[in-house]
Amino acid sequence: MNFTVKRAELYDALKTALSAVTKSSLQAANGLLISADAHKGTVEITGTDIRTTVIKRIKEAAVTESGEVVAPQVTADIIRLARSEEITLKTDENGVLTLLFGDSKYELPTIPAKEFPKAKITYPTNYVSVNGFGTLLRRCAFAAETHGEMQNIQCVRVKLDSGESRCEATDTKRMAMSVSLGSADGSMELLLHISAVNKIAPLADSGTVYVGVSPPFAVFVGDNTVFTTIMMKDGAPGMQALLERFNYDYCTETTVKALQSAVETASGCLLAGDDSCVNITLAPAAVIIRGEAYKRRSEAALPVLCSSPSPESGFNYDPRHITDFLRQSSGSLRIAVDRRGFMLLESAGNKYLVTPRRAAQIREPKSEKPKTEKKVTKAKKKKAA
Repeated sequence: MNFTVKRAELYDALKTALSAVTKSSLQAANGLLISADAHKGTVEITGTDIRTTVIKRIKEAAVTESGEVVAPQVTADIIRLARSEEITLKTDENGVLTLLFGDSKYELPTIPAKEFPKAKITYPTNYVSVNGFGTLLRRCAFAAETHGEMQNIQCVRVKLDSGESRCEATDTKRMAMSVSLGSADGSMELLLHISAVNKIAPLADSGTVYVGVSPPFAVFVGDNTVFTTIMMKDGAPGMQALLERFNYDYCTETTVKALQSAVETASGCLLAGDDSCVNITLAPAAVIIRGEAYKRRSEAALPVLCSSPSPESGFNYDPRHITDFLRQSSGSLRIAVDRRGFMLLESAGNKYLVTPRRAAQIREPKSEKPKTEKKVTKAKKKKAA
């Protein structure tokens, strides 16, 4: 293998492929597959975590000899620190990868390409094009479960449609649904593992993404990048069915910025080790948010009208569950709460359901024992003198 390519393009490709790599017991999966094609004049960099694979293609490369090899991750660090505009990569008969740029020369050990775990994929013939796919994923992915035994909720449910596309996620304590109008040119449903979603979301920000299905794989193509992942078979129930049964008793309107500021102010008294909890009351002329810890209290009020105020005791929530959604939103905000305390936040078509929790458990912090000075014996005093 022998090719010369622009340093910036090579580093971008290595960095993109590395986004799929996680620590694996399979040594070849910890590296990056570099493939050069002299006939096409292209170079492809591939990274994988077995479930998910990312392939980044460089179209304009001067390839004099085709070949492929699995390079170590440190290759990306070397390329990042290089100062030359162009870099040459070549391998010898022993599989040693040589990097040449300026007056520098690096020789790296490699693994045979045949040991790299390539996914056997038949690429789809039909695709749905989507704009703003990364944003659509991020606005709900934060609510998905990321670890633990409940693997069926470690996912994001994607429903693409030419009218309204949406994504849904939950960790049982909250549910998020992001919505986009007219962003897709067709219909398709996917159930993606949250680890795959977190990797594809940044890659899906650069323009239009083409989405296809080739069971059991979902395939995403865009900006010289191919992203494939094994879809999940089962997941949590969709949020739409739950929303159809949701009947609120208390309601008001404000802005995302105002509520976020109020929640952050009310939770400002909470320190590490405190029970993370705020109480929210919808009063006739204000939304009152309170936080309380041992010998500390904070309160914020939003001056808004509420035609159907809640009980004075209000309802309790984890403030982080509220601000996670608000950080993904902007503009006007509708707050609706049912008599059990389930709170629905709506902004720009995006919907977020938060479950109430018990009141804050206020505990007196454990006092540290004062340090006592060690008694110095007469013998030690004489020795010191």
